[in-house]
Amino acid sequence: MRYSMVVDLLLKGSAFAYIGRDSRSVPAELRYVPEKYVEVRKNINDVIFKQYTYSVQGKTIYPYKLLKVLKNTDGFGKGKGIVQTNPLILDTAYQMLRFQKNQLLKDCNKKGFLKAEKTLAQPAMDSIKKAWNKLYSNENSESMVFLNSGIDFKEISSTAVEMQINQNMMTANAEIMKLFGTVDGILSDATVKNAVMPVIDLFEAAYDNDLLLESEKENTYFAFDTRELTRGDIQQRYNAYAVALQQNFMQLDEVRKLEDLPPLGVNYIKLGLNDVLLDPKTDKIYTPNTNAMVDMGTGEGANSEKTVDISENDDIIENRGRFIQQDDGKLNGSLPSAKAEIRDKIIEEFNSTNFQGTINYPPKKIDIDSLTFDDDHINVKRQHNVTLDKAKEYIKESRISVTRKKPDGEFENYYGNNGAVYVDVKANKIRTAFHSSEFNNGTIRILDTVNKCEGRK
Repeated sequence: MRYSMVVDLLLKGSAFAYIGRDSRSVPAELRYVPEKYVEVRKNINDVIFKQYTYSVQGKTIYPYKLLKVLKNTDGFGKGKGIVQTNPLILDTAYQMLRFQKNQLLKDCNKKGFLKAEKTLAQPAMDSIKKAWNKLYSNENSESMVFLNSGIDFKEISSTAVEMQINQNMMTANAEIMKLFGTVDGILSDATVKNAVMPVIDLFEAAYDNDLLLESEKENTYFAFDTRELTRGDIQQRYNAYAVALQQNFMQLDEVRKLEDLPPLGVNYIKLGLNDVLLDPKTDKIYTPNTNAMVDMGTGEGANSEKTVDISENDDIIENRGRFIQQDDGKLNGSLPSAKAEIRDKIIEEFNSTNFQGTINYPPKKIDIDSLTFDDDHINVKRQHNVTLDKAKEYIKESRISVTRKKPDGEFENYYGNNGAVYVDVKANKIRTAFHSSEFNNGTIRILDTVNKCEGRK
């Protein structure tokens, strides 16, 4: 059935099959209907909506009852195939074949006429005609004609070789193959692309239009499995698999399945340490290299690119007793050089942690009592289990703060040994707060440096 439908489609531009449906109007069978038996009854006065019905052997068939695969259609239920769209090249090839056949039937003898120097008697003319007819028939290949003196044969036609019929036939053959989308008839990549795939596309479109219910057309479609046709040679396939595995959008067993090989049971996805993973549902970014999870909205736990303010005007030493632990383990008190040494050590460590923002040491002062608390974000959504009082305590105990300017506002983030608090400066609200157990490696390192410079550990 499919072969006959393809032949009808290519030659006549239309292929039909009757759709047998069950009691629920679901297609249950397809019955091939030859194109020559299908006639279209169209409303020629309606060129916009193009209403029509079919007639099969005198029986009216509505369009929804037929599977219709159409090519070069005008919208009135039938298409145009190669026979209709390219009559000249097909007729030329036919006439050349017919000429060669006639030449073979006449043993390739040329047409011509006889020229006599004087008038022949009727018996002589009848004898020549009989011999001539026998010569040009292929019943007796040994026949020949004897011409008397004064009679000469003049040619009025050419042979197939002289007319270059063979070369012209080769040209016509190539042109006809081009009509089908191929240049040599071999199932090459070009033939699959230009000859096979267009036919498959027409059948898929017809199946979608005629076999699916209206409720199914939104999320269901027909598709032929063309992997065997389009898979390419072994080198092309393996190069494509290498890219897929390297870019991590295919797994090893998926590749082996495409090659009809048994699975190895490898269910791991390979990731490089340079990868950054975004969960679009939670807006969280995970960096495998640092094992850090960052919230896109608040920057909570962020350890990205930094900007450090090392202005000489910043007084990063409190007026309390601070100490610097020397290499020999001794503590150096608040000497004049202590300020520069503490600043240098903190900035050096800060630079290595990939924090973003401007570090403040000591922490920037803020009116703690006036702060509001975003309990819904902190405890309902993020489940940090931190109270307002505990968040205020984290601010009081903070060792450093980091000023971060973002498109949605300015934040002052306070970090201490027990926890961290992020304050929305404009809204005067504690946006988030969490315990030190949730610190990432960068936060731990910078706090260790501060504590060491202060002689705390």
